[in-house]
Amino acid sequence: IRSFHQWKPNVLTDHHEMGTNSTFFFQPGIPSRTHPLTPKLNQQLTAKIGEYHAKALDKIGSLYYSEESFDDFYYGK
Repeated sequence: IRSFHQWKPNVLTDHHEMGTNSTFFFQPGIPSRTHPLTPKLNQQLTAKIGEYHAKALDKIGSLYYSEESFDDFYYGK
């Protein structure tokens, strides 16, 4: 936490490896499960970042998904 507060990142995203030999999740989450105070621009940026991750994971043949589970509601992550 101390390093996080010293660093003050400009972008914070949610990524989950779903387990050994399983898929990988990255934002955006389920579109209907977005915090009401989250600006649309944030979701658009998250989707663009997700496109980057998708291309990188496609190159190595890794399984992944986005917008199917998990939400973008909780600000604590």
